[in-house]
Amino acid sequence: MFFGLKERITGELSNAYAVALTTDAWTSRSNESHNAITVHWIYEDGSTFILKSSLLSCSPYDQRHTANNLSKLLKSEVASWKLANKTICIVSDNAANMSAAIKMANFQQVGCFAHTLATNQLSISRASSQRSKKQWHISGGVLRPWRAFGRYKKRPK
Repeated sequence: MFFGLKERITGELSNAYAVALTTDAWTSRSNESHNAITVHWIYEDGSTFILKSSLLSCSPYDQRHTANNLSKLLKSEVASWKLANKTICIVSDNAANMSAAIKMANFQQVGCFAHTLATNQLSISRASSQRSKKQWHISGGVLRPWRAFGRYKKRPK
């Protein structure tokens, strides 16, 4: 089953002009490390264009999460799927080791929007604790400053 599926995906990817990858490495609560790589491309079916994604690998990763080790893993997976000349970027978290790994593998890194938003929200939350008249709030996935008109009454002089 796996090899049949891999052949079908490889066939579709061979017709793709360009692909983008996403990757993440993590350690589970039971202290088991994993790494996942997903590919995204546009599949042309006659006059219809279909956005497709496939998980290329999700496997245990027993090496240290250094930039060098992660770079070797990325290069190996990209080569095994014959995507070296088609990969236009790799989306990942903004961790220093992952950013360096992607750069070492000679790919362009794009930071994950959700990770970037969460990092910025944390920074703003810390900064907002020093502000007395603004309350920072995330609503609908968009970061907005809210003036706390109703909650904070002006103090009499």
